[in-house]
Amino acid sequence: MACGDFSETFPNSFEKNLEIVTNYRFVVPHGSLKKLNLDTIGIEVLNNKVSDSKVPVIVTAASANHFEEVQGLIEMLMTRYKGFKLIFYDIGLESNQVSVIKCEFRRFPFSKYPEYFRILRNYVWKPLIIQLVLIEYDFVLWMDASVRLNGLPLEELFEEARKTGIKILRGYGLIVKQTHLNTFKALEEKPCMFQGQELQATWIIVSRTNFTLRAILKPWVSCALQYGCMAQDNAERLYRGRSSKHPGNHLRHRFEQSVISIILTRLYHDHIKDVHIGISKFGAIMRGDKSHFFTMLDDKWFQTNRSKT
Repeated sequence: MACGDFSETFPNSFEKNLEIVTNYRFVVPHGSLKKLNLDTIGIEVLNNKVSDSKVPVIVTAASANHFEEVQGLIEMLMTRYKGFKLIFYDIGLESNQVSVIKCEFRRFPFSKYPEYFRILRNYVWKPLIIQLVLIEYDFVLWMDASVRLNGLPLEELFEEARKTGIKILRGYGLIVKQTHLNTFKALEEKPCMFQGQELQATWIIVSRTNFTLRAILKPWVSCALQYGCMAQDNAERLYRGRSSKHPGNHLRHRFEQSVISIILTRLYHDHIKDVHIGISKFGAIMRGDKSHFFTMLDDKWFQTNRSKT
């Protein structure tokens, strides 16, 4: 499907785009949104939890094949950014890897969700992990295992995230090229409306507000819970797809990244830069950068620094 002379644009009214996003229709397992505090009552309960954290809780996750990579992230955080609370989710580690972990550690509850959640390439676990932590804490920073920061202070970035509700990395490919047609159909969005650049779900900062819960987390999580919206058949093949240099659209699929790109582009479109994080200022994405931090750690050092992380 080529966009050709497609010229339709987003409404100028933020309220109109907000109405569209909050009225996306999903078919999700009964009671699933309630358990995640994303039904009407649950969102109200979370809004009534008064808090104004200046520093977010940092959350990451890894499977066995990314265990050394995530140790590089954790080493960087523990040595350069002391003072943060860190939560590490297991999404498929081996028992010998679990035995050496030296930070707060949780297992993602795959048994509570449909079987396709276990196909990690679907990335449906990520929005749910972020929401699970937002139930407990009002300010959350998600980092993929590959994020490496340079030590620059992050306070200004956190202040901006508090004001906008969300900050996220800018991507490179075009949303319409990097997203499966089924996702647009599920959201009842026209693909050619989304010829802008995608966003990267590699590094996301979320402030828990009525707006972010209703307009971002609820549709993002709901799409994860509806098979064929975020998750698709042949996930690995779709992820690799064809080069974005090829003509045409829907060349690849970026799962959780595709969906949050659609949501935020619908909400912000011409003002999408308001929610961008400039990775080059703070560090880089270094896939494959490995560490054996846990096994090198002296237990005494860890006990001394644990309360700070």
